[in-house]
Amino acid sequence: MVRSRHVPRGGTRSALLIGAGTLSGQLVTLVALPFLTRLYSVDAFGAYSLALTISALALPFAVMRLDKALLLPRSDGTVKSLLWAGALMALVTASVLGLITWLLGVFGPHPKLALLLALLLLLSSIAALLVPLASRDGRYGSLGLRAAAQSGVGTGVQIAMGVGGATSVGLIAGAASGPLAGIVLLAPYAATLKGRTSPRRMLNAVRRYWRFPIVFMPIAFLALFSQQIPLFLGATSFGLDAAGMIGLAERLVAVPVSLLGLAVGAVFEGEFARDLRTGGGNLVRRYQRTSVTLALIGGVSGVTLALLAPWGVPILFGEEWRQAGYVAQAMSIVVATRLVLSATRNMTQLIQQGANSLVLEITRVVLVLSSAGVSAILGLDLVASLWVIYTALALADAIAWSWGLRLLRRHEAVRTVEN
Repeated sequence: MVRSRHVPRGGTRSALLIGAGTLSGQLVTLVALPFLTRLYSVDAFGAYSLALTISALALPFAVMRLDKALLLPRSDGTVKSLLWAGALMALVTASVLGLITWLLGVFGPHPKLALLLALLLLLSSIAALLVPLASRDGRYGSLGLRAAAQSGVGTGVQIAMGVGGATSVGLIAGAASGPLAGIVLLAPYAATLKGRTSPRRMLNAVRRYWRFPIVFMPIAFLALFSQQIPLFLGATSFGLDAAGMIGLAERLVAVPVSLLGLAVGAVFEGEFARDLRTGGGNLVRRYQRTSVTLALIGGVSGVTLALLAPWGVPILFGEEWRQAGYVAQAMSIVVATRLVLSATRNMTQLIQQGANSLVLEITRVVLVLSSAGVSAILGLDLVASLWVIYTALALADAIAWSWGLRLLRRHEAVRTVEN
């Protein structure tokens, strides 16, 4: 059954709706960071950052990339089947991840952290599966409210547990409570889906959109892995303290990326998918206009970060976090490219150009791993190594964007001929 949809808002207004909520959430996070860095040790932030990284890397496997496939079906029944298939896979993946991290002792003699990691992955996965349901209905304001609630609830729990004397357990528990708030707000969109589902229908729906779990899932993993190489390098080569420094710097860099990249990206994907379903719109122009706007904003953000971070970080977060300022300065080179790619990366998946996307992400990983290898051979310190690695990441982002434009132009040419 195909049901009528809420009429989507204009792209600018939709982005503002999401951006307003995301801005509120990011402001809460920024205001709370100076308190959190004084409530929790650098080592606790290192374990927290490692947990976030592992969860992020496992997320594509947990949802089988069906969060992106949910944007495409016209039938509510197919959407419901994909949603349930993703939720069941998330439960299995989270359980396996928790067991493996406990058996391997990833967090040392702290089994609670392995359990919290599994819970974090499960809740994050379900929240990710619910987001495209709001996008399909054009309810972008709900996505903004979800972003604000997720940040506010998560930060509030972290502060409360920190005051109570918790260590990394408080940070990870807070991170898990944020997606729970998002689930509560977005669950009604799943409840309104019509049609029936069953194990057979779930299997048929996944088979229809097989490229997402088979092709795009490893692509998403490779993309995330290349971005997380700096933190893994810090944790393995320089210890959890270094991972904590990188984690704090990543949170600072995430402000423009979360505020604009995710907000604009949600609208870009929703409107792009709608144009694909209806056959309307100029896809190349939308891709270029979105990218140019984000690149300009990202460039200004990167320069500001490079100038202010080295002396501003120790003032805001304490003298023991001084090195995080220099780490954030090294990250400034990749702010603009990451901002653009965060909004437009999934375009190749929506036009189902899996082979090309896979080659691009493999190239990215090879390039970044090579830069990490060079840094290790030269015996560079943490900050110098990060300058080399983030420069490689920026170059890889530029290559991916250019190739994506080429693929989109080819897709548009074929679509024009077919119409």
